[in-house]
Amino acid sequence: MNQLDSSSQESEKKHQPSPRLAAHLGELQIRLIISALSFGFCLLLFMGIGNHLSAWMKIPLQRAVNGLDLPKEQMTRLTEWNVLDPIGGLVALLKVSFYFALAMSLPVLLHQLWQFIRPGLWEHERRAVRPVLVPVTLLFIAGGLVGFFYASPLALRFLIQYNLWIGVENQWTASSVISLVQTISIGFGIAFELPIALLLLGKIGIISSRQLRQNRRVAILISFILGAIFTPPDPATQIMMAGILLALYEVGILLVRISERKKTSAIIQTNPFEGAHSTSGKTYTENYESDNLMCEDECDL
Repeated sequence: MNQLDSSSQESEKKHQPSPRLAAHLGELQIRLIISALSFGFCLLLFMGIGNHLSAWMKIPLQRAVNGLDLPKEQMTRLTEWNVLDPIGGLVALLKVSFYFALAMSLPVLLHQLWQFIRPGLWEHERRAVRPVLVPVTLLFIAGGLVGFFYASPLALRFLIQYNLWIGVENQWTASSVISLVQTISIGFGIAFELPIALLLLGKIGIISSRQLRQNRRVAILISFILGAIFTPPDPATQIMMAGILLALYEVGILLVRISERKKTSAIIQTNPFEGAHSTSGKTYTENYESDNLMCEDECDL
C-alpha cells in the first residue's frame, strides 16, 4: 500500500509543471489580462462616441469625392453611409472602434509584450530593443495617418472613377468603405515599421548594410508584391506603397550603417590592438570599413 502511494505521488510530481514554467505562464496570464483590459476600455470608449467616429471615417471618402466632376446629388449620395441589414450600423461601428482602440492601446500592448519577452533576452538584445519601443508606436501611427488621409482617398477616387467608366453605380455600404480604409491604414502602419525592423536585425547581427545593398533588386520586387497585398487593385495606391517601402528600405540601410559605425567605434575604444596592422598593411578597423563598403558602388542601381 505504501509503495502504491509513493508511486502515485511520484507520477503526480512528474505531471506537475516546473515552478519556472508555472511562473512564466502566470506572467503571460497577467500580461494578457492587462492588454485585454486596456484594449477593451479603449473599445468601449470609442463605441460611446460612435457618432463622432462616423463623421471622422467619412473624411477619406469626402476627400476622394472632392474634385470629381459629378452631379451634386451623386456626390452627396456617395458620402452618405448605407447599410443593408439591421445590424449593419453596429458592425460598422465595431470596425471603426476596433481601429481607433488598436491605435490608442498600442503603447500599452507593446509595453506588455516587452515586459514579457525581456527576461528571455540577452543584455545586448535588450539594449537593441529598448530604444525602439517609442519609435515603433510613432511610426505605426504615422503610417496609419498617411494611409488614412492620402492613400485611402486615392484608392477610393480610382474606384469611383473606374466604376463610372464601366457604367456601374457606386452604392457602397458603410462597412465596406470602413474595411477598405482600415486595410490600407493598417497596411501603411505596418510598412512604416520597416526601418525599425531592419535596424533591430542589424543590431542583433542577422543582417548588415552590405547585404541590404546587395539585395536592392529583391527589395524592389518584394515592395511591389506587398503593395499589391495591402492595397486595393488600383495601380496608383500600389505604386504609392511600393515607393514608400523602397524609401523606408533606404532609411533602414542608413540606420544599419550608422549602427555599424557606432559598433566599430566601440570596438576601437575597447580593443587594445586597434592600431595593429594586418598583412594587408591596413589596421583591422580599416579592413572592416573597406570590407563593408566594398560593394557599395556595385550594389547601387
